[in-house]
Amino acid sequence: MKYIDENDLASVIQERFLDESTANIAGNNDILNDIEGKAIDYVISYVSTRYNTDLIFSEVTPLRNGVLRQIIAQIVVFRSVRRNPARKVPDDYVNMFNEATKQLERIVTGK
Repeated sequence: MKYIDENDLASVIQERFLDESTANIAGNNDILNDIEGKAIDYVISYVSTRYNTDLIFSEVTPLRNGVLRQIIAQIVVFRSVRRNPARKVPDDYVNMFNEATKQLERIVTGK
C-alpha cells in the first residue's frame, strides 16, 4: 500500500475483525493495493478541486494526513469486506463508508 498501512486499517477496525473480514485477500497484496488505489481515486474525485492531489498522493513522498489516512482506511475496509459475495455487508461497514464520504464532503466544502 502506498498511502496507508496495516496500522491505519487496525485503527479503524479491530485486527481480529479485519482478519476475518479480509481473509479472502489475506496475503494478496495486489488486491489490497488495488483496493487502496481505487479508494485514493475516490478521495481525489472529491478533493482535487480544492487541494493539490498530485502533491498529497505523490509516488515519491506522499503528504500523509491523519484524516485522509482514516478516510482511506475506512473505504479500504468497507470495499475489502464487500468483495466477499457470500456475505452481506454488515451495517457497521456501510456506516463506516458513509462516514468517510461525509468527511470528504466536509473537507471539500471547508467545514
